Amino acid sequence: MQRLQGKVAIVAGGATGIGAATAFRLAAEGARVVVGDINLDGARAVADRITEASGQALAVHFNLADEASCQRLVATAVETFGGVDFLHDNGADLSSQTLGRDGDLLNMEVEVWERTFHTNLYGFAYTCRAILPHFLQRGGGAIVNTTSDGAHGGEPTRVAYACSKAGVNALTRHIAPRWGSGNIRCNAVSPALS
Repeated sequence: MQRLQGKVAIVAGGATGIGAATAFRLAAEGARVVVGDINLDGARAVADRITEASGQALAVHFNLADEASCQRLVATAVETFGGVDFLHDNGADLSSQTLGRDGDLLNMEVEVWERTFHTNLYGFAYTCRAILPHFLQRGGGAIVNTTSDGAHGGEPTRVAYACSKAGVNALTRHIAPRWGSGNIRCNAVSPALS
């Protein structure tokens, strides 16, 4: 099936896991895909697989925790493919230095919270803020934010991660009604850890 023929998608955090799987599926449906990730080698590997399967893809190095980098990701997609129709936000700092040190509230490390929020929440706000003017000018678009089941249930640790993902849920609920009349859809998916 080619339901997305002629469409352009950005997968912000597309080098591995859910992001890579999303990029492959979008390409299989006919979309041209911009695979953004801080892991450029991984993003290139995903883009190369898409290209080898007769799709169109571009790997872009970007840092979700840096607003200017998020703006460049969107600008590169627009300049390369003439516009963007979809944004899939799929990033999180899962490193041992951040998630691995995310304990309970009594053992809170401020730097862990700051790094978690800069990537997991601010980064989503940065990419959404970068894409919204383009969608408004284009007459619409779609955003899908990956959150987490951890935002809904209490865990003994990883409290900063859970709070950041709860923030993404609130961000999604802000964008959807605020710009829905402009034909901009914003949804969240909330996978659980197995």
